[in-house]
Amino acid sequence: MPENWHIKLKISGGFAGYRRTMELSSKGQLSVIDQKSSKQVIAQVSEKELRDIASCINSNKLIQPSGRLPNCRDCFQYVMEVRTNENEFTIQFNDLSLAGSGMESLVSMLLSLQEKTLKE
Repeated sequence: MPENWHIKLKISGGFAGYRRTMELSSKGQLSVIDQKSSKQVIAQVSEKELRDIASCINSNKLIQPSGRLPNCRDCFQYVMEVRTNENEFTIQFNDLSLAGSGMESLVSMLLSLQEKTLKE
């Protein structure tokens, strides 16, 4: 399991023009920015949540979907940048290419953290 990692997830699109960016480090520092509402929140993530995410990073193949992303009106568009001790890569996908990609668990955890943080 990577000791040091950093994830940046940008989400845009959807019917209402969703635009958010979140960054999370292996130290538990979380930053969430909602560009639409101009809200920014900085928080500390629990050890359990960090372990779950680190496990997901380690177990996922995190491979860029091949070819062009499928057209998807009103879908969310995701750009995920992941840095670990060993690698640094960027993955782009949308709601259609996310399904069955093996990354659903990681994205679900990150989106859950994002929502929880913005509500606090």
